[in-house]
Amino acid sequence: MSDIDPVLTTYNDIRQQVQIRATVSEEGALREEVFTRWAIDLLEEKGDVAGGEPCACMAPRVGKVSGYWLDRDMGRLTVFVSKFAGTNDPPRMPAADVATLINGAIRFVSKCRMNWHRSLEESSEGFAFGETISTIDFKKTTTNVVVLTDHRSPKLPDFELKIDGKDVTWTVWDLERFHRLLTSGREREEITIDFGVVGNGAVPFMKMPFSNPVYETYLTMLPAAVLAAIYREHGARLLEQNVRTFLQARGKVNRGIRDTILNQPEMFLAYNNGLCATAARIEIESDKGPVAHIRSITDFQIVNGGQTTASLTSALLKDDADLTGVLVQLKLSVIKDRDKVGTIVSNISRFANSQNKVNEADLLANDAFHVRIEHLSRTVWAPARAGANRETKWFYERARGQYSDEKGRRKTTAAKLRAFEAEYPSNQWFTKTDLAKFGNTWDGLPHMVSRGAQKNFAEFTLQLEKGLVPDIAFFQEMVAKAIMFRSAEKIVSGQDFGGYRANIVTYTLAWIAHHSGGGIDLGTIWTQQEIDEQMTDLITAACPSIHKLIVNSGGANVTEWCKQEACWTRIKGNDLGLSDKWKRLLQKWRDAHATSGDEGVKVVERVIALGGEIWLALAKWGRETRQLEDAHRSVASTLARTINSSRRLSERQASEGEKVLVAAKKKGFKTQALQPS
Repeated sequence: MSDIDPVLTTYNDIRQQVQIRATVSEEGALREEVFTRWAIDLLEEKGDVAGGEPCACMAPRVGKVSGYWLDRDMGRLTVFVSKFAGTNDPPRMPAADVATLINGAIRFVSKCRMNWHRSLEESSEGFAFGETISTIDFKKTTTNVVVLTDHRSPKLPDFELKIDGKDVTWTVWDLERFHRLLTSGREREEITIDFGVVGNGAVPFMKMPFSNPVYETYLTMLPAAVLAAIYREHGARLLEQNVRTFLQARGKVNRGIRDTILNQPEMFLAYNNGLCATAARIEIESDKGPVAHIRSITDFQIVNGGQTTASLTSALLKDDADLTGVLVQLKLSVIKDRDKVGTIVSNISRFANSQNKVNEADLLANDAFHVRIEHLSRTVWAPARAGANRETKWFYERARGQYSDEKGRRKTTAAKLRAFEAEYPSNQWFTKTDLAKFGNTWDGLPHMVSRGAQKNFAEFTLQLEKGLVPDIAFFQEMVAKAIMFRSAEKIVSGQDFGGYRANIVTYTLAWIAHHSGGGIDLGTIWTQQEIDEQMTDLITAACPSIHKLIVNSGGANVTEWCKQEACWTRIKGNDLGLSDKWKRLLQKWRDAHATSGDEGVKVVERVIALGGEIWLALAKWGRETRQLEDAHRSVASTLARTINSSRRLSERQASEGEKVLVAAKKKGFKTQALQPS
């Protein structure tokens, strides 16, 4: 029997991912749009694109655009165009059809430059795309067309594309290439830097004076113009993933770097710490004594100096800075032991970036938070919905593709698959970026949510409460927020808004959360596993006014306007013209929260007064008697550590602790003997 084609396995995985996401987002009829979102998220996560805004635009005899991303600082426009099949077997796309997609996307851009999009509805995604295009100076912008498809595609012969005399590049992500990215075991496709192409030939590096079986290190002074050219071509792919995530949240150009480039370029080398980078392989053109002339570098990754690299490039593009004579120190470590590359690169990233506060504590705390959420999602049962006869769970994807992988493992028998789907329904799973979207919406950051999945995730990570250990109550509240978000998506999709659904949803829920003063009963939403008719009606009443405020952007591009804090400030202070009925309800919620706040303070005081020893004893008792679930023992242990270290105890933690204590007492736990005499 022949082996199963691994590419076919990847195809089926992609199809399943799209089907699952379509089920969650209620966009089953728009699978190509769901595929576009999935592909952009994947490429953004791996660093192959800086971002992406899905945008389904199509016009007969013109072409279509499926998404776009404009990085004004870097002078880069990325235009996505998708073709999705989702059939039982992966189809093949002739080279001519691929070329047609690329040419159609460029025609669409060209039409928008001539204001053709003004004939479209202002609320449509095509109009938003056209307004963005109309603001671009293409003489200073690099344009790249990215084809996204689940088809098999042949290698396309080179052909010339230009806008305003500037070459347009194009990239094809077909089934074979997605397969390599998803199954190679690497976080990204390797980047090869050829100094014969981006520079004036091989670059002299000072070699490490002794051999080392793990790595070799080389030092040089690289022309800033060469570094900027490399960054313009490869963008965020150059940055090691942890650094890329954190720099997205701290992405403002460093003023000191910029001022030095513009006013004292000859001092840049002296003032700047330079770059620390890694590589898998190098090609040495000549090797004489302590100096090696390196021709090319394979799998080039910057682990320290991302801000310097981006700032140099931005100064070149936005300020027309003259980088002639500007040099950047570069330390390049070539990792010989491929089995250790992940650990070594991670450690270099942590240690080298201490000056940028991308430190070990940040990264490990982030990992611990998500590991804990994952654990809770596998152990906490959600109440049965009305009319259902069994409880379920909400599956958290800490790593990409976990849900489909787990589901695939159960396909050995129909009974196992049915059991998994009953325990983890296909509409009850969420990812790290979903978690950030729910959390930041609730915390009044809809403008951050509107900036895209990865940037919003980076901001969410930075905003996490230091030392936060998610407990059952935290998980239940987050699921309640997910239920609200998913419900709002369905409600907004049912309105005839034409576009901007994602922005309307996050701004509507952020407005409700803000004006309720924290008084929305998330516990009831968790218990019922749905929002009630009252909340449904409130979202339905609020979203039309939110849509009008978003679209009425004062002449600014709507998508860009939604990313600005000024947009949230304006919407937050607006009463949306809601009736007195809704104003009274919001006031009722605010009053309820104020009352519960007083009780919350008392709960915290009671829990602290018991002392850390009682909570340690409770955790030990639960472990020895097996009368407490793992999650409940964890709550007790966390309370003990928090109280004994004099850290701040949240109302949520205290409330959950009291519930665990009451349950334990009913099962025989005694506190009297532990109380001080």
